[in-house]
Amino acid sequence: MTAAQGRILVVDDDAGIRELLELLLRREGYEVDLCVSAEEALDRYAPGRYEVVLEDLRLPKADGIRLLREVRGRDPEAVVVIM
Repeated sequence: MTAAQGRILVVDDDAGIRELLELLLRREGYEVDLCVSAEEALDRYAPGRYEVVLEDLRLPKADGIRLLREVRGRDPEAVVVIM
């Protein structure tokens, strides 16, 4: 078994997209954590825990821009990709 290349947080309310991204990223050797909402993602997020946060722009109760601001507020160096 090889070491993971890093950990990625995927945030999307669409189960099909979450599952597809998880499958593709795991094939590339990444550990993947999945979240359905911005609130769930913020509960899991900690500086240095994830190499990248992949997030949907439209999320229930809070949009991707708000999540981006919250993550970058905790970790200004965080890499966040809005899909």
